[in-house]
Amino acid sequence: MVVSNTSPLNYLIQINAVELLHSLHGAIHVLQAVIDELTDPAAPQSVREWAEKRPDWLIVHTDAFLARPE
Repeated sequence: MVVSNTSPLNYLIQINAVELLHSLHGAIHVLQAVIDELTDPAAPQSVREWAEKRPDWLIVHTDAFLARPE
């Protein structure tokens, strides 16, 4: 499983190379916080548009995804 934070997605979207992630790894998992950052009004327009119409291979999880049982 591949989990990503905002930076790789942000920069790959801006250089039109974000499909590389899918080509190399298949599904990519992110937290909802990553989507929130990508759709922030301060984000570049291309990044916001991509995140709003994200592909099926980007799997979004709540913060509970990282919770581990004690």
